[in-house]
Amino acid sequence: MHVDYAKAVAAPSPNYWQGRQRASIRYIVMHGTAGAMPGCLSWLDDPASDASVHYLVAQDGTVYQLVSEADSAWGNGVPDPGSPFYGGTNPNLFTISVEHERGDAANTQPISAAQQAASTALVADIRRRHGHLPLIPHSLINPVLRANCPGPGFPLDAIDKGSAPVSGITWIRFTATPRKIPLSFADKPGGTALYVSKATLGTALHFDGWAYGPAVIDPSTGQPDRRWYHRAMPGYGWVASADVLGNAPGSTP
Repeated sequence: MHVDYAKAVAAPSPNYWQGRQRASIRYIVMHGTAGAMPGCLSWLDDPASDASVHYLVAQDGTVYQLVSEADSAWGNGVPDPGSPFYGGTNPNLFTISVEHERGDAANTQPISAAQQAASTALVADIRRRHGHLPLIPHSLINPVLRANCPGPGFPLDAIDKGSAPVSGITWIRFTATPRKIPLSFADKPGGTALYVSKATLGTALHFDGWAYGPAVIDPSTGQPDRRWYHRAMPGYGWVASADVLGNAPGSTP
């Protein structure tokens, strides 16, 4: 199995169709497990279950990848009458499915803050690679059989807004070094922290773009700077220009 999301833990499931039968990926579908770890992961990895998803986000924030995005997971089922997808192509062929651990059968247990942050970062990464795919609940596909999936109180709108792609990016490759350590990277300019870099003051960091975001005071000038730099893979995310040394070509405050 190819791991598409760099922060995911590989947990390959045998339950999938190879490829997507020439269908293009059109949606990200959000699910609730109606059960807790590790049982929900074991079930999705069990050949006898005939069920799988591309990703599972646990309450502790761990993201598991079960099926490669190039292949079709079996998470969505045949659309129910009343679904806008009823009578059309099998949604498994054109969706990426993301499960969220919810510890009760009715999917009423709130997801944790770590889980929401991890899901937001995952969706942002999927959108970075596939474009701004709409985020939909599983209940839109199965309003009868899965009316409570991902369940009441699921923060779909918050995850959707938090993972929206940044407009106005200037894509250009350049190198900079940290002005301070530790150096934190966010999911968008001024957004939620994704991780803390292991870079030292002498580490050369490769960036692939910049965009304007919330102003941060540059300690060397005492002036506000709205530039945020995007780090290319491996590793990714946004860091304030004020926190690194070395400006992107053509970027002006």
